[in-house]
Order: sequence, then C-alpha cells, then structure tokens
Amino acid sequence: MTTARCWPRVSRCRWCARPVLRDNDDAWIHADLAYVCRDSSGGLAATTAEPEAVGRGG
Repeated sequence: MTTARCWPRVSRCRWCARPVLRDNDDAWIHADLAYVCRDSSGGLAATTAEPEAVGRGG
C-alpha cells in the first residue's frame, strides 16, 4: 500500500472556481460530489471538474 495517494489534494476548478479533488477512480470531482460545473445562477454548465493550472515558482 502506498501512502502518497491516501488523501486527495484539493484545488480550485479552472472553470467555476469551486473546490475539486480526486475521487476513488482518480477522476476530478467537485467537493460537493458533482462532476459537472455550475454557472453563477446554479444551472449546469457545459464543463466538468478540472483543476486550475498551478504555476511553479522558481
């Protein structure tokens, strides 16, 4: 058993800025357990959970 992937890393969704993490199948999902994004009025959007790009400082 590896311990490196025991707990998912949380990030912001690149499409709707809601928190996303990895599910048990290693797919991205929103913290409220929805795969599909919501628009500002709460309606379903045409995008699915995906983390925003993180710039690496150096």
